[in-house]
Amino acid sequence: MEENMVSPIIAGLSETQFWTLALAILVSGASSFFSALIGSYAAKRGEHLATKADMDALRKQLADTTQITEQIKSDIEYSLARRKELETHKRVKLEQYCQSLYEAADSLSLEMNQKFFGSEAQADGHAFSRSSMLQKLYFPELAAQHAAFGVACADFRSWIVRGMEDKLSKMQAGNPSPLVGQEIMSEYAAMLKGVNFAVFAIEQEVVTIASELNAILSNSAQPAFSGDVVASNSLR
Repeated sequence: MEENMVSPIIAGLSETQFWTLALAILVSGASSFFSALIGSYAAKRGEHLATKADMDALRKQLADTTQITEQIKSDIEYSLARRKELETHKRVKLEQYCQSLYEAADSLSLEMNQKFFGSEAQADGHAFSRSSMLQKLYFPELAAQHAAFGVACADFRSWIVRGMEDKLSKMQAGNPSPLVGQEIMSEYAAMLKGVNFAVFAIEQEVVTIASELNAILSNSAQPAFSGDVVASNSLR
């Protein structure tokens, strides 16, 4: 039926009109085909551009995250290294403090022997000052114990002064080579015990401080940062 309707129409056309109509139909079909193709390409291209934009954003976000992570890692490692340096320095000063403390304690008996009995051994008159300086600068936590040591040293020196006064009074009385009286000498053990007790109290605190320093230095030797964030090579 449809062919019967079209045939008379075509039959009534000239050859030029026929080919013009055929060309128009062909152009119209091609136009529709290419329009659909271009539309499909544009959609795919848009999806590709959107995906590329997403990937670019992801790369930037990952790069920023990696940079921040590396900065945090660097800061942590610097802080740990600085802390290790400070704690190592403090441990050295702790050793110096203890050495000065023992020298200060020993110098008391040396001073006693020198002034009471004419010993040639020279006492270190600056040992106590060195220990006090180190304590104040580096170990404020030892203030009470060091103060007690200072009192014991002061008592010992006061006792030495009393011995020297006893000798002087005997010289003034006509004795050219006097000895310190037995009553004063009998106090020596108590004076020495007071000093040693103060040193012992400091040693107990020093052990605690040294243990804490060693623990810090031991921990700082461990890897500072184990969770490194590394960007995937496919995203670089």
